[in-house]
Amino acid sequence: MKLPFSVWLCSLVWLAVAGCEAASGSVTPQADTAGTADAGPDNTADSGELPDVAPDVSGGCNPACDPWQSCLDGACGAKSCVANTECRGPEEANNPVHFCYKGTCAAYQCATDVDCASNEVCNKALYLCQAAATGCISNAECDDTNPCTDDYCDEFGECSNEAKFGCCAANSDCNDDSACTTDTCAAGKCAYTSLSGCCQTDIDCSDGNPCTTDACQGGTCQYASISGCCKADIQCDDNAEWTTDLCKQNKCIYQVSGAATGCASNSDCSANGCTTATCISGQCSYTAKAGSGCCTQDSQCATDTACTIQTCGALQCSSKAAAGSGGHVWHRFDDANKLPWTYSGSSQSVKFHLSTLSKVGGASALRYGVPNKVTFEDSTPNKGDATSPAFVVPAAGAVSFWLLLDASPGAAIHLAGLDVLAADGKVLQAGIWSKAVDLNTGTTSGKWLQFSKSLQAFVGQSIRLRFWFDHAKYDTSNKNKLGLMVDELVVTGACP
Repeated sequence: MKLPFSVWLCSLVWLAVAGCEAASGSVTPQADTAGTADAGPDNTADSGELPDVAPDVSGGCNPACDPWQSCLDGACGAKSCVANTECRGPEEANNPVHFCYKGTCAAYQCATDVDCASNEVCNKALYLCQAAATGCISNAECDDTNPCTDDYCDEFGECSNEAKFGCCAANSDCNDDSACTTDTCAAGKCAYTSLSGCCQTDIDCSDGNPCTTDACQGGTCQYASISGCCKADIQCDDNAEWTTDLCKQNKCIYQVSGAATGCASNSDCSANGCTTATCISGQCSYTAKAGSGCCTQDSQCATDTACTIQTCGALQCSSKAAAGSGGHVWHRFDDANKLPWTYSGSSQSVKFHLSTLSKVGGASALRYGVPNKVTFEDSTPNKGDATSPAFVVPAAGAVSFWLLLDASPGAAIHLAGLDVLAADGKVLQAGIWSKAVDLNTGTTSGKWLQFSKSLQAFVGQSIRLRFWFDHAKYDTSNKNKLGLMVDELVVTGACP
């Protein structure tokens, strides 16, 4: 322990003055007995003699300065240093709290990273040097140079790179796993272009047509027509005059006048000895039995024999003589070699011909138009005529026929008529039937109509009949129109 100034001063100058003893309090200088008695914990002899104490000549700081301080002019201040150990007392050996910072003892170790060793950084909250982090401390450290990722440094010092939705850096980033597209990256966005005609599954080949099978074969779509499938009534024509031909739910239905139509099973349909019946999609469909020789209606019994009437009864055809009036000449336009007509016209592509596109009965009808196409346009005005073989007009003669005119109704655009010619071609009467007189609307609106004209003025003469059509002015409104059609022409007259 430290002694008061008055005590150590008395130990240097031996004074036989009672005042000195009084000044020292309880301490009285005595002879040196060191080594002859045990010393106490304060290094003084048990005899009470003063120990050898070095005087503080630096200014006299009381209390004494801490280990990281020095006493100068009686005041403690920061000590100059070279090493951290100079700033620490025994109690700080294992838990240092003072450091040598830039030559002076201080309670901090650093202010910036440059104050620390190369493998350390300055903790600016504690001002202590710590080992540099092994992970990241900012998002910038996690940049993977990929413009299509968001780069993050999480709270554990670990980097993550999350893909941006829809972003691409190269074509390979846009792979959609489809062999039927070209995959490209442009301006950071993926683009997919379909390859024409390419397919991977049958579904890729769907053409919306219920009458085709859609298949993908070797990456290419293949389409095959389904037998018996239909989309319109005209596709169901069975060339049988005794049936009405219908398309129901893409299936052909053939109905017979007077027979059952609706059904839930085949037994609901009115089959007979000349027909078989099938229930299709809730509708009865009838077909004639092959080689049966039967009939179901009079039209099946026509034999084109003058002044005879053919009828169907009990599923069998029979004929009897016509009384009063009966057929003499028939032109059914089913066979080009039977009573052939002659044709002429101004166009090679638009002309009169036998056609199956529409008819009243039999196999075909006489038509003016483009063969096998629903149009009578060839980009130019055109006209044509069809002339019958010569025949003798019977007493009370008349001609009846079915006609369909599918054209624009304009009077100056399309002209049509029926003329009576002499056997040598001379015109006996022009326009015995004409569009202008017999069709006030200029068209039959796509329907077959029956007409009858008297031939009384030509009884006993050999005549010809000539149908004609004149597409007088070209226009573009008839691309999908049939033109002029004639069917089931019969010349009637008096019978015995």
